[in-house]
Amino acid sequence: MIFQACRNSSAEFLRDRSVEGQQNLQENAYIHQKYMSHLISELKPALTEIIQQGIVSGEIRFSNPAALAEIVLIVLTVKLDNTLVPSTPQSIEETIHGLIELLEKGTDTHPGVLNYLTVR
Repeated sequence: MIFQACRNSSAEFLRDRSVEGQQNLQENAYIHQKYMSHLISELKPALTEIIQQGIVSGEIRFSNPAALAEIVLIVLTVKLDNTLVPSTPQSIEETIHGLIELLEKGTDTHPGVLNYLTVR
């Protein structure tokens, strides 16, 4: 659910951008930035709780679940949103694979556990 929200956050903005004039584009860009900020702040507690559950069960090793949740959400939101830093599908996939590797090694989880994050 969190991953899907990050992936779909810019769909409406991209549709509006192709239709509206420059004046509305600036206003929409500001609203879109606020939406991304809201998305991160609203999803952070849920992802923090998921990470904490993984720590308690011994599946994840990490000392600061809230920081990890925020880092993951920032990367996913910015990269998957694809408006702040426009990227090719290949570039997005490479970044997500890098994030998966970083998370698996940094949290001492089993390789492949986070493969569901890959862009398809």
